[in-house]
Amino acid sequence: MDTAYFTKYPRTVRDLRGPRPLEGAAPYEITGTVILDKCVYDNFVSDMLVSRGFLENASGCLLIECEDRDSLLVLPETGGYVGFAACAIP
Repeated sequence: MDTAYFTKYPRTVRDLRGPRPLEGAAPYEITGTVILDKCVYDNFVSDMLVSRGFLENASGCLLIECEDRDSLLVLPETGGYVGFAACAIP
C-alpha cells in the first residue's frame, strides 16, 4: 500500500511541501479522482480552508489532478472541507 505524509487542515499547498519524517507517513488508497481546470485548481491550493463543491459528497482519499500542476491527495470532511491533504508522488 502507498503512503504519504498528510497535513491536517492545510491553509495552502505550501503547507504540504518540505521534508517530512518517514515515520509520519500514513497509508492511503485512492477512492476517486477529481480533475480541475487550472483556474479552479489555483484557487483551491491558495485557500484550502474554504468549502469546495467538488468535495461535498466525496468520501475516502481523492486524487486531485490538474494539467501542469502537482497532484494532491485529499481526505475531505463533511461540508466539502479539506480535513487532511498531501502531495501525491508518482
